Amino acid sequence: MDLPSAVNTIAAGASVAVGGDDLLVVIAPVPLTDDAKPRLFGSAAALMALHGYCEAVEFLALYADQTRKPILFCGVPIVTAGAISNEVTTGNSGSSTTTITAGADGVLCEHDGVLRVVTGGTIGTSQIVLELSLDGGRTFRRVRLGTANRYTLPYVGAMVAFGVGELIAGETIHTWHGSGPRADSDGWTDAFNALAAQQKLSLRALVLGDVQTDTEAAALLALATSYDTGRKRFLRVRASVLDKTSAQTKAEWMAAIDTEFAAIDDNHRITLSAGKGRLFSPFSRWYLRWPVAWAAAIREAQHDLHIPAWRKSDGPTGVILHDADGNLVEWDDDVDGAAGSAARFETYRTWSNGPAGAFIAQSPTRASDASLLVHAHNVDVVNRARTVCQAATEHAIGKSLILKPDGTATADSISEIESFVRTSLANDLLADKRGEGPRVSNVTWVMASDDVLNVPVAIVNGTLTVSIRGTIHTINTQTVVR
Repeated sequence: MDLPSAVNTIAAGASVAVGGDDLLVVIAPVPLTDDAKPRLFGSAAALMALHGYCEAVEFLALYADQTRKPILFCGVPIVTAGAISNEVTTGNSGSSTTTITAGADGVLCEHDGVLRVVTGGTIGTSQIVLELSLDGGRTFRRVRLGTANRYTLPYVGAMVAFGVGELIAGETIHTWHGSGPRADSDGWTDAFNALAAQQKLSLRALVLGDVQTDTEAAALLALATSYDTGRKRFLRVRASVLDKTSAQTKAEWMAAIDTEFAAIDDNHRITLSAGKGRLFSPFSRWYLRWPVAWAAAIREAQHDLHIPAWRKSDGPTGVILHDADGNLVEWDDDVDGAAGSAARFETYRTWSNGPAGAFIAQSPTRASDASLLVHAHNVDVVNRARTVCQAATEHAIGKSLILKPDGTATADSISEIESFVRTSLANDLLADKRGEGPRVSNVTWVMASDDVLNVPVAIVNGTLTVSIRGTIHTINTQTVVR
């Protein structure tokens, strides 16, 4: 009888290593260095030093703070400048009028301004003290205007000018909305071309700046499709649709965007997000209003590919859907009738039985409801499988195979290639990469046995089969009373 022992051996068969499973691409308009060149950034300060202040600085501050991961950033030109709108000055009874103007590059970040007087007096003479909010009055900061007649708002690209006259203490003298800047399809095209020319891989891209029309969304989708079919880079793009205007009810807005983006259909390569909420910025330290796309991108980066961003047990996002008085002002897909999910938009929701806070309702793609690829996390897993398979099968290019008399490969030759590809897939997708279990239920690759290979341009065909994990969507419970 042998002595008891434990044996540890290395499994036969090498595999290909593929990176880029959680490197997020971010494309956004910037005031400086708008060359669309992909660059890695791990800090908001570094991004701002090169590209100037922009909404991408705010996103990276949130993303790095919550994920400890960098982004691959493409800064593109500002085409539609952010602007000042919805101004109200009726609260000012003093003789000094205030004027808000955007800077040379327009407003650089969405914000909601409130300006009120703490210590009044005469402009240019008195030591005037103001309070400023850029988050709609949720928080305020003191501004010592002194004897100056103008004040540049920090970061956001706007300035307040004060006319000759007096300001009265205790009055709210000016409120306004500042919209963020937007890029266009030319900038997005330059970014995707630059991404295709470099070697860093990614499964997800996030576009900052609201997409206004189905034409713009179709342009993004076409770029993601070309990136897939032309470059063999398998990526899902996420964008936010246009925001609700002050003249629309929430129901009117949802109906309008449902109609506008209905044509973006039957395709898994794009996720469209609808709705916004306030989230505290670790950079500017305001509760700024950001799209659900931001929270979803952050939540995805906190987990492995197969974990949905909308998994309830991960808790609320920290986003606020209510105003400072506790009134629900943003879209809540549960309270507001689930029209967002029905229209396959990524939205926020609350849960009736808590915990309190905003959750991601779902993260659908624009694939049909009958497709498993309507779930964004399934798309990411399948794209990962395709990426690994692409690299592993490329590894076989140039191999010399033993052929049978009819020109097809022998079983041993086929087995050698299949073993390498399958090992690569298993090591990436069936292993527990981050303590959250395997990424798929099963995955395999089968090489065709009837391809004739004794020709100048031999083509090998194969079939990749990915069995995804099941995701609980709805639970129905029947209560029995005895």
